[in-house]
Amino acid sequence: EVGIRKTFGATKDMLRRQFLSESIILTAVSILIAIGFLYFILPSFNDFVGKSLSLNWITNVWIIPGLLFIGLVVSLIAGIYPAFFLSSFVPVEVLKDQTSASSRRSGLRKFLVVVQFAISIMIVSGTGIVYDQLNYARSKELGFDKDNILIITIRDNIQPSQIPAIKSQLLQNSNILAAATSYDLPGKDLNHTAMEIENASGEMQQQTFQFMQIDHDFIDLMQMQLTAGRSFDRTMTTDATQAVMVNEAAVKKFNWQNPVGKKVRFVGSEDDLLVIGVVNNFHIGSLHHEIEPTVVLLSEKLGGKMFLKLATNQIPETIRFLERQWSAYDPDFPMDYVFLDTNYYKLYETDQKLGQVFKYFALLAIFISCLGLIALSSFSTEQRKKEIGVRKVLGASSVKIVFLLIKDFLILVLAANFLAWPAAYYAMNKWLQDFAYRVDLDWLVFFAAGLTAFCIAILTVGLQTIKAALANPVKSLRYE
Repeated sequence: EVGIRKTFGATKDMLRRQFLSESIILTAVSILIAIGFLYFILPSFNDFVGKSLSLNWITNVWIIPGLLFIGLVVSLIAGIYPAFFLSSFVPVEVLKDQTSASSRRSGLRKFLVVVQFAISIMIVSGTGIVYDQLNYARSKELGFDKDNILIITIRDNIQPSQIPAIKSQLLQNSNILAAATSYDLPGKDLNHTAMEIENASGEMQQQTFQFMQIDHDFIDLMQMQLTAGRSFDRTMTTDATQAVMVNEAAVKKFNWQNPVGKKVRFVGSEDDLLVIGVVNNFHIGSLHHEIEPTVVLLSEKLGGKMFLKLATNQIPETIRFLERQWSAYDPDFPMDYVFLDTNYYKLYETDQKLGQVFKYFALLAIFISCLGLIALSSFSTEQRKKEIGVRKVLGASSVKIVFLLIKDFLILVLAANFLAWPAAYYAMNKWLQDFAYRVDLDWLVFFAAGLTAFCIAILTVGLQTIKAALANPVKSLRYE
């Protein structure tokens, strides 16, 4: 086309304007399709991210100028290269088909395919690592039992003095195995307070601690383990006013050899509290944060939250029983409840959304990479059709020709892997730094992403290369 147009008097500027105009038209059509797709997908996207975004052309005056600017930039990026490259063809060489060899040597197409696949491999690798970390968070031992534990919010209508009687009545149901109360909820940040604590040398040292308040039954219901001393005891009437428990992080921080009997007191108070036991470390928050030194206080008549350990069978029937029973305790409000494991997993809601975003972008990136690979394979087989014809005439089998053609593309994918793996490793290692407790980066994830890219590349170019290998060589060599 370029050769004929130049032969009939078209100048380079005319050809450049033509190619740029075609690029602008294609980009404009793409923007219109994108806007229609955006209207279709925006409600689902808002539900996914928990936002209320809208494409309001009136209130947001920057939408139209922004789209025009994006369209212009994309048009120039996509159109400048072919405009200047194609318009520079010499008509005689073009009409004699003498540009094929030089076109085949062009590395820009191969470079773009390598970059596309490198991005795809990076995103696929990132998706695998995000899901590995989420699975690790779900399966990690938290230091307490989180399964089949129902948490009911105790409102102000229920007085703390009523709690023991309510627990006793609920435990009459055989499907309720244990009941306890706590002012604090695992999965939420605990309160912090300044306390004075006896260090290893016997001196009182001021330190900010997180603390939680529980009743006598909480440790047993949550199946927390004691590493030293004892738990709160109903027969010990002084526990409510003179005793505390600490976790292992507190023992480690103050290098206590024998923590039982150490003194603790609130800043401003003259009453000493004695450490009676050490409970194992437990993740009150997400794995993003280190386990902090924690002081556990006793309060038997405690509001806040009621924890109920349910039998694994007949959970729906048990919840209906609790709703009926709770309406007698608090008739003004319906029972507000949540399962502990559900509440804990909400801590990773942002990370779960990140994993889903990675998954969708991985699919999109792979799709775009396949488009580039299809274009490159079509171009390559077209450029080499005479070579394929000669090879077949000289006895090359179709299998050898298919392998010859696919080999070049697999080399590109291999190059994409070597480009993507270090970048993905660096990026995901930085992301994992946000977790105090995290998985180790497994090279199998990167290898699986690369293998996926290889398989996709073979499937993408397979049909094209098989078609070229099975073509009749007479058709490609009839003019030679």
